[in-house]
Amino acid sequence: SGTISEEEWDAMFQDAGIFDELRSCTAMSEKDLREFFNCIAIDTSLARRRASSNFSKSASSSAAASPSVEPAPLSKAMTGRYINYEAFIKHLKNEGENADKRSVLSILARMQHLEGILEK
Repeated sequence: SGTISEEEWDAMFQDAGIFDELRSCTAMSEKDLREFFNCIAIDTSLARRRASSNFSKSASSSAAASPSVEPAPLSKAMTGRYINYEAFIKHLKNEGENADKRSVLSILARMQHLEGILEK
């Protein structure tokens, strides 16, 4: 399906062989791997709302901004949190890179914008 659900992620930690291979390939501890999932996981209810919103926008406008890695299409049965497999690999490749100041400032500006929206 191109995704790893939270249940599948947790199951990988229960299988000693898979867990050892995951730790070996990523050079990350269990704590770091769990934190990594939490950072990149997508909540299905939020993804559905975003997809619905993007569909509405694209119907009225031909130019829509798209993220660098699109979330995988969601099945109606999918619930909870999941990670897109391609995004997982991309983030693993970039995991050791430092964030530059411009990236951090951009995230802070986005957070302030979202806080303003929530306060309304």
